[in-house]
Amino acid sequence: MQIEKCCQILSDRLDFWIIQRLLEVKHLRFSGFLKRNFKTSTRTLTKRLKKLENCGVISRQAFAEAPPRVEYRLTQKGLALRKVLLAMSEWSKKHA
Repeated sequence: MQIEKCCQILSDRLDFWIIQRLLEVKHLRFSGFLKRNFKTSTRTLTKRLKKLENCGVISRQAFAEAPPRVEYRLTQKGLALRKVLLAMSEWSKKHA
C-alpha cells in the first residue's frame, strides 16, 4: 500500500516535529531546532534531518561563510504534508 511508504518516511515523532517547525518558520538552522525546546540529542537530530533530506521532504542549503551556516527548508514534497498533518491533528482532537 502507498500509505506504508508514507509511514516509513514519517516513522518517528521527531519527523513530525521537524516538519511542523519548518511549516511554522519556513527555514531553520541546526541550532534553531535545538533551541526550540525539544529534548533530543544532536546525533538523533542529525540522523532525522538526513533521513528527511534523503526522502526529499526537506532540503539542506550550506552557505560558504565563516562560521559555516546551514539552513533546512521544506521541499514541495514536504509542503504537501501540511494538509495531511492538519487532518491528523483534527482526527486526534476528535478520537484520541
